[in-house]
Amino acid sequence: MKQFITVIFLLLLPCLCLAQGQDSLKTSHSQQVDKNGDIVFSGVGGTMPSFPGHVEGLLTYLQKNIKYPRKAEKKGIEGKVVCSFWVLEDGSITDVRVEQNVDPALDKEAIRVIKAMPKWNPGTQNGIPTKVRYTLPITFKLQ
Repeated sequence: MKQFITVIFLLLLPCLCLAQGQDSLKTSHSQQVDKNGDIVFSGVGGTMPSFPGHVEGLLTYLQKNIKYPRKAEKKGIEGKVVCSFWVLEDGSITDVRVEQNVDPALDKEAIRVIKAMPKWNPGTQNGIPTKVRYTLPITFKLQ
C-alpha cells in the first residue's frame, strides 16, 4: 500500500506543478518570445493548452501508455525526465525535446509517449488559438 501511495503521489506531483504554472501564466503580463521571434504565450487574456480530460486525463494517459524500459528496470534506474514540446494552434504536438535527462532509455520512452498523445485543447491568446511551448515532467519510479 505504501508503494502504491508513493507512485500516486509521484504521478500527481508533476501535475500540481503544472497547475501552479498555469495560474501564474494567467496573471502574468509579460510576453515570452522564442529564439525565432514567435510569441510563445503572453498570459493576458489567454489560457494554457490542456490535455483532453485535463490533469486527470493526462495522468490516466501516462499510466496506461508508459512502458518502463527493460534496460532501465534491470539496472534499477529511476528519475524524472523533463520534456518540452509545442502545442500548436490545432492542438497537435511537435518538437518534443528532453530538457532534463535521466537515462537514454527513459528519455526515449518519455519522448515516445508524448509524441503518441492525442491532440490537446490549444492555448489561446485573446480568444485566438496560439502555439504554446509546454513543459511536462515524467517521473519513472520502480515499485
